Amino acid sequence: MMIQAVVDIDVGVEYGLAKALRICKECGLEKIASDSIKRTIHTLISGDVEEKIKCLSRIAGFFTVDLRLFVKLCSLDRKTLKSLGVVPYPKTTVGTSRVLGYVMMDGTTCVVEKTSKNNVVLIRALKSSSAPLIIEPSMYLIQAYNTEITEKILKPLRTLKSLGERLENAIPRVCKQTSNLEPQRALIHFSLE
Repeated sequence: MMIQAVVDIDVGVEYGLAKALRICKECGLEKIASDSIKRTIHTLISGDVEEKIKCLSRIAGFFTVDLRLFVKLCSLDRKTLKSLGVVPYPKTTVGTSRVLGYVMMDGTTCVVEKTSKNNVVLIRALKSSSAPLIIEPSMYLIQAYNTEITEKILKPLRTLKSLGERLENAIPRVCKQTSNLEPQRALIHFSLE
C-alpha cells in the first residue's frame, strides 16, 4: 500500500515564487516542477502526506490536490475484486476506461482503476457519495486556499488509509483462496480431457 498526493499550487501574486520553492525544499519534497510565468508549483508527495501538506500550507496560494492509493493485488479478475468488497462497474457503462469498480467507505465512494503495473490498482476518493455513470477527472480533485487545504484533505485521506488497511488485511486471505482454487480447476480440466 502506498499513498501519494499530486499537488498543484497557484502561488499568490504578493508571495514570492522563490520563497515558495524554498518552503517546498524545507518540507522535504524532492520532485518539484515550477513555472515562473504562470507562478505555479507542481509536486508529488509520498510518505506522510498530511504533514507535508500542512508544511506546504505556509505558501500563500490556491491548492489542487489529487490523493491516490496504490495497492498490489494477486489478481484483477472480477471474483477477486468482489471478494475484496469492490462493486464492479458494468462493462457497458465504463466502456474502454480503466475503471474496475468502486468501494463505499465511510460514506465516500472510492473508485478502483487499473494501472500499467501488473496487478496494481489505483484507488481515489470521489467528491460524490454515489458512483456516477461518467467519472470526470475533476471529481477526484480537492481544491482550497492554503488556509483551508489541510482540513479539506483530512477526510478523504483518512478514508483512503482505512481502505488501504482493510484491503491489506483481506488480500492474503483472498489470494490464498484464489490460489487454492486454481490447481483444482486445472486438475478437473485435466481429468476431463
